[in-house]
Amino acid sequence: MSFLERHAVRLTLRDLRRTAAIGLGIALAAALMTSVVLFGIASGSTVTRRALASVPIDAQVVLGPAADAATVSATVASDPSVATVMDYEQVAFDSAAINKAGTATQTSSGALVAVDPGYVSTTGMFSVIQGAPAPGQVTVSRDLATNLGAVPGDTIHFSLPGGQGADLTVSGIVDTNGADLLLGPTDEAHRSAGTNPPANVAVTDRATLDAIAASIPAGAVPAAPTGQQTTSGSPVQVASVAVRRELHLRYDHAQLPGDPVAAQSWLDQLRRRLEVRGAGSFSVVDDASATLQPVAADLLWGQILFVFLALPGVLLALAMSRFAADATAEATRRHIALLRARGATGRQLTRILLVSTAGVAFGASLIGGLAGAAVAWWRFGSELLTVDGVGSTLSAVVLGVVLVTVLATIAAAFPLREQLRTELSFGRHEIQRERSAFWRRYYLDVAALIGAAVLFVLTGGTGIHPIFTAEGNPTVSLALTSFLAPFLLWIGMTLL
Repeated sequence: MSFLERHAVRLTLRDLRRTAAIGLGIALAAALMTSVVLFGIASGSTVTRRALASVPIDAQVVLGPAADAATVSATVASDPSVATVMDYEQVAFDSAAINKAGTATQTSSGALVAVDPGYVSTTGMFSVIQGAPAPGQVTVSRDLATNLGAVPGDTIHFSLPGGQGADLTVSGIVDTNGADLLLGPTDEAHRSAGTNPPANVAVTDRATLDAIAASIPAGAVPAAPTGQQTTSGSPVQVASVAVRRELHLRYDHAQLPGDPVAAQSWLDQLRRRLEVRGAGSFSVVDDASATLQPVAADLLWGQILFVFLALPGVLLALAMSRFAADATAEATRRHIALLRARGATGRQLTRILLVSTAGVAFGASLIGGLAGAAVAWWRFGSELLTVDGVGSTLSAVVLGVVLVTVLATIAAAFPLREQLRTELSFGRHEIQRERSAFWRRYYLDVAALIGAAVLFVLTGGTGIHPIFTAEGNPTVSLALTSFLAPFLLWIGMTLL
């Protein structure tokens, strides 16, 4: 260690109260930055978990025409990431009609569905809300029951693709909420176009639906739904194949990464692995990944918002350390004058003071970063464990330490430069002519408040209008300009 570096250490340790006052603001800034970054990371795990909690089925395995359901089920179930495999079959009908009391009523196309009793208890979908399921009979959706005026005991005639038909007795009403992805088309092109799922749905047992599917000629195509929209870019209703055999999967969510981007990558790798095992006998439709896709983009904006709004707090904490340093500015000037009298050059003085300042900033920011990480783990430990907690914590602490150390050193360099420009005799004076800070001289506080008011009127004064996806779900996407108003308001009020 050179003489200058040793002198910088002695300068730091000579007045511990001054060093502690400066370090306190720096430590608060580092703790705030680290905890906010870790909060943003932990929120990703929470958002991922809550988004997937509303998805009853993680993936649909669409069987090919020649695929054996039992073989495919065994192949898929052998993957350690697959927790549950359930059978699902769907047959399209062209129309449904009912004839009672001399009055005939007919409705448009829809779908006949067959699921096992365990499917209802596992997923919560297709639960019967009136009546009870019975072999050889159907439970119908509210829409189908309303359109036909059907009640339990009525018989509905279903016109099938290829000219065949089936008469089934209504045994109850079934709830189809949450089944839109399952009832609609499985190809990505139609899903991205905002395809409407069939509203007329009837649920029956597997044996009955197998017999109905066997009566449909090979290659039969359902009739196009009525009211189909063909305008480019608008949601359309696209008829599916006549008979669709599927296996529905639920994954082991304990293996799923907490970060939505990493979770999407994990789901994509699992989908590819399953399709490779199937050797072309089936395809996998990833419903969980489709759910996380908008979540990942919205979460990124949310994390940017948290960090953006934390910056004024970081700057305020650094300003506290700057004010603490200004309180002992006279002693620093006398110390500089004494070193100059002993022959120290301006470059040597700059090195001594900057090394001292950087050392205090690094040590304080390291302590603050570790404290911020401890608080984050205390509050969000379970969430951080799902997103590589050690690596995320290390990255957040390093980011906080580096950023705050650099900012604190830069903030201290300007007054040090002014002090080094003074003459020796001027530096020994006890009383100095105070000069207002530059932000006071140029009224930056007032300018920031005016800018915040103008931006609020331009961006938020007329209210917040959510952006909706093609399916009608609101997103959290915000323009970057919407963050500037609170940022400038915080800065203006702090300086004021």
